[in-house]
Amino acid sequence: MTEIPKRVYDLEDRSRTFAMKVRDYVNKLPRNISNIEYGKQLIISRKEAKESEYWLSLAEPKESYILDRQSLIQEAIELRKIFGAIVEKCKD
Repeated sequence: MTEIPKRVYDLEDRSRTFAMKVRDYVNKLPRNISNIEYGKQLIISRKEAKESEYWLSLAEPKESYILDRQSLIQEAIELRKIFGAIVEKCKD
């Protein structure tokens, strides 16, 4: 019987990669007053996945970057769930 390889998650690397992707996404946003403010919030809150999810949902990307935004929101959701599960396990 073949063993299924376990997925190994390095949360530090995954968080750093997420932060870098958010930075690149912010740099692609059109420069208007609201996007500039949202971008500032995203960069400041890169370690706060829930907050990043919120600011990503408010940003107004060009049509060609909507899929990038959705991908980042999905990653923020997954990171939030992972960190939430860790907190819950620590309570036991």
